[in-house]
Amino acid sequence: MYYMNCFKSCNGEKQNTLWAVYTASHITAKQLSYPALVTVYAAKHLKSAGMTINEIENEFSRFELDQAGLDKICPSKPIEECAPGGFRTYSGFCNNVKKPLWGSAFQAFDRMYRASYNDDISEPRKSLNNFTLPACNEISRILFNSYEKKKSKLSLMVAQWANMIYNDMARIGSNKNEHLGELDCCGADKNNTECLPIENFYISGKKTCIPYARTMPAPAESCSLGSRKQSNQVNSFLDASPIYG
Repeated sequence: MYYMNCFKSCNGEKQNTLWAVYTASHITAKQLSYPALVTVYAAKHLKSAGMTINEIENEFSRFELDQAGLDKICPSKPIEECAPGGFRTYSGFCNNVKKPLWGSAFQAFDRMYRASYNDDISEPRKSLNNFTLPACNEISRILFNSYEKKKSKLSLMVAQWANMIYNDMARIGSNKNEHLGELDCCGADKNNTECLPIENFYISGKKTCIPYARTMPAPAESCSLGSRKQSNQVNSFLDASPIYG
């Protein structure tokens, strides 16, 4: 149903419609984005007060955060003990009985390295001179401006298989409005902090705009403060869940 509504509400532009379908967001991810954004803005206020990102991440205990009222919006803690069973769960919950949330759906992606935001918290990265970075499509156009010869040993199946493997372990969703509708990032919502429209994009010689919205945020474990994290809407186990899900 969501996909059908999306095709009716994307102003008839094919690229907007396809992008909206590909980055569709589950209502659970949207609900979890609220406490995530609260912790992000709390971290921003502490940063503006002179604290470093390391101090923000390490100097507040869960008790102190609860005293500040975060316990009222933070997702409830999962059950302490997983029930025995012969099969893994579709959501990934309790696949690790000691850490039930590890790898389960709607958790924040883990990072192999510290986030590189302009303000260390959430603001998109800028150049060393503090200028806005060029649009991603402009970089792509410059680097890949010629057609390579067809690969005799590869077919489109390689790309399809790679996409299936990726979607089995990761699925992002763009941020939406309160009704799970698309943000009009090329129009009325252009100045929304969750919008990063890709402009100066040319299709068949026509200048257009892709209404790119930021990935839905997810709260850190126990709603701890720190930099913005992105939500994974599927479990991160390679278990062929897209096939039977």
